Amino acid sequence: MPNDADTLVSTLAKKLAHTDLTIRNRNLKVLTKWFSKKTDLLEENHLLSIWKGLYYCMWMSDKPLVQHDLATQLSKLMNVFPLPQNSLLYVRTFFLTMMREWIHIDLLRLDKFLTLVRKFFEESLRFLDKRGWVGAEIKQFCDLLLECPLNPKASITFHSGLGLHLADIYLESLKKCLWKPIAPHKLKTLLDLMLDVLKSSPDKTLVKRIYKSVFKTLFIRRSVFCNLQLPFWLEFQQTILSYASSPDPSIRNKKELYKTYELCDKMVEKIKKLEAIYEEQELELMDDDTNGKEKTQEEEEDNEEKDEKNDDGEGKEKEGSDKNKKSKGRPMVFKVLDQDLDKRSKKRKRREEIAEIFTGRPMKQLKLSVLDPNLKAISGRSTGRKSEKRGKKGGKVLKSKNGQKPQSRTYLDSVQKKKYFKAAKKEKSAKKKK
Repeated sequence: MPNDADTLVSTLAKKLAHTDLTIRNRNLKVLTKWFSKKTDLLEENHLLSIWKGLYYCMWMSDKPLVQHDLATQLSKLMNVFPLPQNSLLYVRTFFLTMMREWIHIDLLRLDKFLTLVRKFFEESLRFLDKRGWVGAEIKQFCDLLLECPLNPKASITFHSGLGLHLADIYLESLKKCLWKPIAPHKLKTLLDLMLDVLKSSPDKTLVKRIYKSVFKTLFIRRSVFCNLQLPFWLEFQQTILSYASSPDPSIRNKKELYKTYELCDKMVEKIKKLEAIYEEQELELMDDDTNGKEKTQEEEEDNEEKDEKNDDGEGKEKEGSDKNKKSKGRPMVFKVLDQDLDKRSKKRKRREEIAEIFTGRPMKQLKLSVLDPNLKAISGRSTGRKSEKRGKKGGKVLKSKNGQKPQSRTYLDSVQKKKYFKAAKKEKSAKKKK
């Protein structure tokens, strides 16, 4: 015989998948009240049947604003439960239903389910943040992700698209949600989650996506975990090297692991350089302060012997000279940024050289040629060749006011084109009048 909970769950699931919007919204409010009053542990079968109805509730919703509103409502339902075990079970059943139904989602409805997954993942991180990042709950959440959407031991199945989307979202959602300071060992569990998938997943597309969108962006930009110090990254580098050099046959993707190790090594070297620069600057500032105090004592003794008039003038000159010495003696703090600027200037010079090769003029003359009233070719070469009489695509020869023959229309600037067409219209109108 079915219990009262079974009948209530079945009726709620049917009404949540109704075609009428008012009935769906009404039963969603009933569901939130039932979740808030549930003080004992829920059964997984009940939540799976409820998520079947919620899935079709999202399926039936049209228009982007309604879809975003419903996605936020469904993701915030995990905060309603009085017990944290029920909220984590709610997250687990969500990912299980998405794995089951992912192959049935068509291209037109894919965007709203992608937004649902993104908002659900972000809200689960916020839930852990509100709870104070308890170590057991973080581990349970990571095991949940490894079991359901990012299962490295599973074969290549239909739910690999869900894992690809989570790999794209991972760092962005962490950047949004990790606004409070967290212990480094707790953050390491979140990074070890993706490292476990990277080392032993048989799906090569998922491995490449995790390497590109998680670790490559992390080690190049370092925007998410920028507050972490050097020992954390050295420890993480050693874990990557231990996985890459181990003879364990379960570790399949050693090539990607060695690539991530190289990226982490480059980032560690940059951090060491910056720390060395900061230490040099602090030492030099300390030396400047000690020298300044000694100089002030000597100046006071000299100023007592001299006259009052000379004291005023010489004191000002000495102050100015001390400031210049301090400013010249200070090192550049951002030497790494200067290297990037040098690279950009080299690229700019290279572009100018390429422009001169293709056009025959330097960049300054090219900028002035746009404003040139005479309709000349951008290249500035002599027009005696056959290649300049006609363009590469066989375009018609254009004539300017002075009778010169420039290149075809494909080689002309947009401003010069307008001037040419205006002149051509005037010539046609003059011929018709004659």
